[in-house]
Amino acid sequence: MGKTVKINFRGEQVEGELIPVERAREEWTEAVLADHSVIRLKPVILRVVKIPGKRDSMGNPVYLVQSNNVMSVESPEASAPSGEQSTC
Repeated sequence: MGKTVKINFRGEQVEGELIPVERAREEWTEAVLADHSVIRLKPVILRVVKIPGKRDSMGNPVYLVQSNNVMSVESPEASAPSGEQSTC
């Protein structure tokens, strides 16, 4: 059994069970834009909490996942033209 943590679930503070991630395969989603830029995005799981006694509409246990997104951009415009400011 994992560690018990307090977490907000649908506006209510509940106790959840922290479930350790044993293995994760983090793959990139890649999008090629009309301007020929390529955006790559992947989620990185930080922690998973199971909400005991809660089920979704299909009867599966409810898990809340805390994650971050990692993004990379490749653009044919390697740098902004002079006089134009970068937003990154």
